[in-house]
Amino acid sequence: MDPIYYHNPNCSKSRKGLEILHTLNTPFKLRNLNTSPLNKDELKNLCDIITDKKRLLCRLTDTELTPYGKDEKQQIINAILDQPKQLQRPILLLNKKAYICRPPEKLNDLLCQ
Repeated sequence: MDPIYYHNPNCSKSRKGLEILHTLNTPFKLRNLNTSPLNKDELKNLCDIITDKKRLLCRLTDTELTPYGKDEKQQIINAILDQPKQLQRPILLLNKKAYICRPPEKLNDLLCQ
């Protein structure tokens, strides 16, 4: 299965990552988060398969997350559903794992193994 690149064209890091993917000539699927935001089930799955701390998926501070739920996972999911731009990006889904690709050069390490 081809990797899936979660991309926000308004984000400079995401655009840089897309450039890197094109130079690597690696097949991948592109998911534009502006036109196709993640739904609740997709966010739950992302929290479960993220290789980094799931807290890093959301750009809000801990204080800003508090009103969104009782536990961390619930807070992250609800906050991103409410404010989709707060999803950290870019994200690469590869081999049933999710990676936050910051800096975008991390894509080289993930795809050139």
